[in-house]
Amino acid sequence: MFIIVFLFLTGNVYAYTIQKTIHFQGFLTESNDIAVMDNVYTMTFSLWDNSDNENASAAKFWEETQQIAVSRGIYSTNLGEIEPFPYTLNFSQQYYLGVQVGNEGIMKINGSLIPIVSTWNAFRSDTAGGRM
Repeated sequence: MFIIVFLFLTGNVYAYTIQKTIHFQGFLTESNDIAVMDNVYTMTFSLWDNSDNENASAAKFWEETQQIAVSRGIYSTNLGEIEPFPYTLNFSQQYYLGVQVGNEGIMKINGSLIPIVSTWNAFRSDTAGGRM
């Protein structure tokens, strides 16, 4: 009985597919800090190697444009659904997320792009052939 339960549980672990997208949520406001009107907005997301995308040495590694439904200022999306992340992008170093609405400039927090935590590299472990 123990062996059957063990095989059932470990079989489920190995059958689990590694996620290839990153879930991201945000809150859009007008300049007066009031939530934007409910609508569908064209948003562009990008990943950079530097917190200052205007710096000549900053490199953009990935970019994707989506039509995002926004309700009460809140939006939710899966990055990498439309434009898959390149296999060269393994999240082994610090990256920064750029978020742009329509033709506006890339939004910044305190003058910087949004830092991405390095633990997100776990979702790319299938490219290294490893299991966790």
